[in-house]
Amino acid sequence: METTHRKIELQSPLDLTYLQQNATLCLREKLDLHFPPSAAPASASDDTLKSRVEDLVSQYLQKVFEDVKANLAINGLEGKEMEEAVKMAEGKGEELEPYDSKLSQKLQSLSAQIENLTLQLANLRREAPAKAAAAYAAKLQTEDQTFQEARKTAEEQQREKIQQEKDLCGVSQLRDWNECERNWELATKGLVDVKESIGATSARLVQARDAAAYLDQAGK
Repeated sequence: METTHRKIELQSPLDLTYLQQNATLCLREKLDLHFPPSAAPASASDDTLKSRVEDLVSQYLQKVFEDVKANLAINGLEGKEMEEAVKMAEGKGEELEPYDSKLSQKLQSLSAQIENLTLQLANLRREAPAKAAAAYAAKLQTEDQTFQEARKTAEEQQREKIQQEKDLCGVSQLRDWNECERNWELATKGLVDVKESIGATSARLVQARDAAAYLDQAGK
């Protein structure tokens, strides 16, 4: 004997939602019937017993519908697909938009641009330091060349000015004052040395004279 029962067929996820809402509504009606609001104490803001019973019955209904889902089929969907359809109907699921070919092409174009820019950035990271160093070296070389040319021009102008002064004074060659200074220092040092040697010679003459006088007295 076949023991497999046919699953309960529903046409839409909203059918299951309708059944759940009706069961919850019946639950509240029965609670209000057996626990009427007029029976609650006037000073009590909440009926503890009614709330506890409502929680227990709500948990029971939730478990019943969870167990029933294994025997349900909604528009041919079963299991996880059926649960996703129910969530979509309740506004809790992830809604997927239909495929848009134009949007897909735009996305591919943006991806290609990103890849191209990434490649350009990699090339810049590899080539930019060397180019910057070469440009800086060329700039330094140009500045050095300009400085050398300016210095050469200034030296030539200075030589021409000196030559013009020589011509005006009728002097064929100006005295080298650096050489004069060196000669003066050498002459001064020589005089100091002579002075020191004269003092030493005078001291030796005094010693010789004293020695001669001593020997002369000793001979007498």
